[in-house]
Amino acid sequence: MKTLIHNVELITMDKENNKYADGIILYNDDTIEYAGPASGFDQNESKNSMDKPQLIDGKGMTALPGFVNAHTHTAMTAFRGYADGQPLWEWLSETIWPMEERLEPGDTYWLTLLGAAEMISAGVTTFLDMYMFMTDTARAVSECGMRAVLSRALMGPDKSTEQRYREVDELSHWRYKADGRINMMIAPHAVYTCSPELLQNCVKLAEKYQTGIHV
Repeated sequence: MKTLIHNVELITMDKENNKYADGIILYNDDTIEYAGPASGFDQNESKNSMDKPQLIDGKGMTALPGFVNAHTHTAMTAFRGYADGQPLWEWLSETIWPMEERLEPGDTYWLTLLGAAEMISAGVTTFLDMYMFMTDTARAVSECGMRAVLSRALMGPDKSTEQRYREVDELSHWRYKADGRINMMIAPHAVYTCSPELLQNCVKLAEKYQTGIHV
């Protein structure tokens, strides 16, 4: 179905950073067919189309490309504000990690949907996520309509390192699904939680899956 938004302030973010006070956006399902000034839009082509567009008056509104959240742990939305004021290592080791150990498969799906709803409401359409149970996160992404680059956080080595590697491989099966909206990266958690050996293994994994690294 075609939709035409007219009379909207349009910020294109193109190479010339063009802005139009009388912008028009015409999109057909998930494809933008026109985004520019009213003066450059062929009104007759729209009127003669068998599929007449739904009209939306954008007066008083601004349209611009969706924002990208370049680093997040979406499911941790549920932990926001918990134990604020603690030093980082104390916050991680004494508060957050013990709470995360209580998470079960399936929890991340619902928590990601919660975080996704919040991001969408703020104009975020793409996010780079690093967390656990990432196949659940991928399932949430496939349903919410956003784009995402997903990563299973890696750290150690410790007793769970091999399981995390297996989860990376499980996540790889979601790559390019949901109409190509899902991608993946390799994610060493931080320099202070990863040994030099594990960081080297992350480079090898990135080469294996032909992808980048998200720290």
